[in-house]
Amino acid sequence: FPTNDSIKSLYTTSCELELTVASTDTLVTDDDCSWSVTRKYTISDGCNDPVVKTITYSGGDKTAPEITGTLADIEAKGCSVNDKPAAVTTAAALESMGLSIEDACTADASLIVTASDSTVSAECPYTVIRTYTVKDLCGNASKAKQKIQITNTSVPTIALAPGSDSVKYLGCNPSFSAPTAANFVVTDSCKATAPNAEVADGSIVESGCSRSQTWTATYTNACGTNAVSKTITYNWTVDAEGPQVTGTIDTLYV
Repeated sequence: FPTNDSIKSLYTTSCELELTVASTDTLVTDDDCSWSVTRKYTISDGCNDPVVKTITYSGGDKTAPEITGTLADIEAKGCSVNDKPAAVTTAAALESMGLSIEDACTADASLIVTASDSTVSAECPYTVIRTYTVKDLCGNASKAKQKIQITNTSVPTIALAPGSDSVKYLGCNPSFSAPTAANFVVTDSCKATAPNAEVADGSIVESGCSRSQTWTATYTNACGTNAVSKTITYNWTVDAEGPQVTGTIDTLYV
């Protein structure tokens, strides 16, 4: 506040009398976040009625915490955005992650740290933007953002269903149905229910009367990071002609 002497220098008296200044304060509000003081100055020359001036001074903490530095991206593993790592809750933790946080009036330990997440991509790799808010005790706040990516690295398995054979001979001139997804069993740790494999037909391989065909079942996890496959092969014989007989049999007399 201005001192009494500085206020005194603003006034003069025509009689060259000595001026005196007295002041009294009235506290209107009083906390670190917002305060107000009304000061009454009484200026007197000891002869005439004094001059009274009232001035109100106010102030408080209106400055948000200063955040410098950046938060490194996080690469996480999981099945969905729900597998993102938990947010930290203290200024000290944020500082250990690469930020510098300063506040003129609130100690680090008393700063309030909250986080909110927004999903940018719900497809693999899942992307989340996390916004940290650092607030001092007067409600002044600053923010810092962090990018989180979650990738599905699960390794699925594929096996033959009960009753299915990896290689099977069907006999001669058989009638048969091609293997389907039902002939395979897929497991994926990120799926609540067993998913189906995709089954692709192979070409029929011919060698004389022999025939062979292989079906390949494949499955890839949601992020395409791991794929597995399994095959079933059918072998069979094609014969459209009966036995060919040559020569004669002599007449037999009995």
